[in-house]
Amino acid sequence: MSVFRLRSLRLLRVVAQVILLVCLWLTADWVVRSSALPIPAGVLGLGMLVLLLLLGWLPLDVVELGAELLLAEMMLFFVPAMVGLTRFGPLFAQQGWELLAVLLIGCLVVMAGTAWVVDHLFHYEQRLHASRDAEGRGK
Repeated sequence: MSVFRLRSLRLLRVVAQVILLVCLWLTADWVVRSSALPIPAGVLGLGMLVLLLLLGWLPLDVVELGAELLLAEMMLFFVPAMVGLTRFGPLFAQQGWELLAVLLIGCLVVMAGTAWVVDHLFHYEQRLHASRDAEGRGK
């Protein structure tokens, strides 16, 4: 297979996986809006994704490349927050320390939560591979 064809197939796979992740988020958004749940759709969507992965209903390789792309480009998703800060300069000048504290604490909570989820999924995947290897050797 040519290099161009391999790269094209990989690109299509990544795009399809990102679309799947967006569909999962849209589903979570619909659930939150229709049931008035007091949590963000992104949090519910992440919970749904983790549940689907843990139950084995969604194999990791179906979302792995798309998730890697989104995580690699995560900084792009925080640019609107910086635009907002520059737009509301007077408010930031007045209550800057409070806003900065909220932003830092929020970032730390998100980073810690993400690290926790990634760590647990990594250990789960290791246990899964170990059990599959043990089953393979037992046959």
